[in-house]
Amino acid sequence: DQWQAEGAFGFLDGNFGGQVDAGIGSDAESEFWTLSGHAYWAGEGWRLGVVLSNTQIENDSDPIAQVSISEISYGIEGTHNLGKDIVARASATMGDKSVSIDGSIFFLPSESTYDSWNLDAGISYHITSNARVDATIGVGGQGGTFWAGDTSFFAVSGEFQPWSAPVSITAGYARATEENLAFSPSTYETNTFSIGLRWSFGGETMRDRDNSTPFDARYG
Repeated sequence: DQWQAEGAFGFLDGNFGGQVDAGIGSDAESEFWTLSGHAYWAGEGWRLGVVLSNTQIENDSDPIAQVSISEISYGIEGTHNLGKDIVARASATMGDKSVSIDGSIFFLPSESTYDSWNLDAGISYHITSNARVDATIGVGGQGGTFWAGDTSFFAVSGEFQPWSAPVSITAGYARATEENLAFSPSTYETNTFSIGLRWSFGGETMRDRDNSTPFDARYG
C-alpha cells in the first residue's frame, strides 16, 4: 500500500506561463518526494515549454542495505488542443541519477551513477467541464555503473467532480516494466491501482484548473 500527496500552482501572463508542482509519499519500504518547475510559451491552442525536476527516494527499512536515490531530470514538453474537448500532450526528458548504498557487513558503502531518458505521449478527453479521462504511453531507459535497462509505461485514469464544491474523485491504473540488459535477462513489472481526492483553487471547473496547470510530465 502506498499514499501520495501532490500539489501544483500555475500562472499565465500574456503568452508566457509557469507551473510549480511537488509531491511526497511513502510505501512499506521507501519515502520519496519530488519538486519540479515548468516554463512555457502559449499560442492559440498549444503550449511548448521546458521542465526541471528533482526526485529523492529513501529506503531505510531493509536491515541489510539502506538505499538513497537522487535524480535530476530535465527536458521539453508540450500540449496541443485537437478540439474543444481533446488535448494531446508529449514530453521528452533526460535524467542524472545517483544511487547510494549503505548497509551491514554484506554491503560495503557504495555510490553509482546512471543516465536515464523518457519519451511520453498522451491524450485527455473532457467528457464535460468536470469529467475527464486520460491515457498515456511511454518508453525509456537507463544505464550506468551496474545497470542498463529499457522501460515501458502505460496508464489510464479518470477524474470526476460530481458536486458544486471544487473537490474531485480520481482513479487510475498504471503498468511499468523494466528489462534488465546488464546481466542475465530479467524483467521487472509494476502494476498500480490508485484512487484519490483532489481539491482545486482558483477555477470554477476542472477544465479551468487543467488550463492553469497543464503539464504532467513523467520524470524521476
